[in-house]
Amino acid sequence: MAKLLGTEVSGHRIDRYWLHTGDDGKDRITVETIEDMEPILEANKRDMNDAPGRFEKKPDVRRVARIPGVTIMEMCRLNKIGFRELMLAKSDRAKQIWDRFLNDSTLRGFRTSPGRVVMGAKR
Repeated sequence: MAKLLGTEVSGHRIDRYWLHTGDDGKDRITVETIEDMEPILEANKRDMNDAPGRFEKKPDVRRVARIPGVTIMEMCRLNKIGFRELMLAKSDRAKQIWDRFLNDSTLRGFRTSPGRVVMGAKR
């Protein structure tokens, strides 16, 4: 049985700290993070609707996505990559993860502008 140790609320994010016993019989602390993504997805939808068309001249640097923190943490966990490496996006591995994520049509709710994102990873 788990015991709630505490809760922290920061904006649309809630962190809950749980004490429980692991399979080895030792006490463990687990952090449960919940984030309300609806405001982010709605803002992204507005930005996408206001974005210039694909074939218009575009600046060299622009926002292409707004991604909740818990989603980035899950990307790190699933891809077994450190947060710093992923966010710096200098390694080919990190660039491939971003390319895959940002161009996945099922995740288009995170995008804020149309088009294909190319991070420059070797393929």
